[in-house]
Amino acid sequence: MKKIDVNEIIDMQPFTTLGNDGVLVVGGDQNNSNPMTISWGFFGIMWGMPVAIVAVRSTRYTYEFMNKVNEFTINWLKDENKNALMICGTQSGRDIDKYAESNITPIESDEVVTPSIKESKLVLECKTVFTTDLENGNFLDENVRAMYVDDFHKLYFGKIVNAKID
Repeated sequence: MKKIDVNEIIDMQPFTTLGNDGVLVVGGDQNNSNPMTISWGFFGIMWGMPVAIVAVRSTRYTYEFMNKVNEFTINWLKDENKNALMICGTQSGRDIDKYAESNITPIESDEVVTPSIKESKLVLECKTVFTTDLENGNFLDENVRAMYVDDFHKLYFGKIVNAKID
């Protein structure tokens, strides 16, 4: 993979990519990590730095890894590996080895301890700079509130410290 300036990914259409295809977020470190499919998130400038915001529910196995290691990677898979999104989005790492089951390979990242996925066409390496829990009383739109029973997301704001493209 080739390192690129984060500003070079401006044409990636984050709304379309996240909303329609999904990507893998990986939490943890080289010894113990878990990939999870996400389709909600944000990219932009916050506090004068490029930031990716990912949402992880407290009931997800990845939540443990996100809270243990304050770094994560976001991985856009190559088309031939998109089947991994279904496995990593419907199966729990508590029950299966998602890497083996979905034929994806964790590899060492350049700037964070969390692995990247070898079969990615784009990887963002992020260092968590802020987290916040969504709370029931803060929803102003009942249609949005209706998306939850009681397992609210935690938002992880990650400073994008490295971007790589294949």
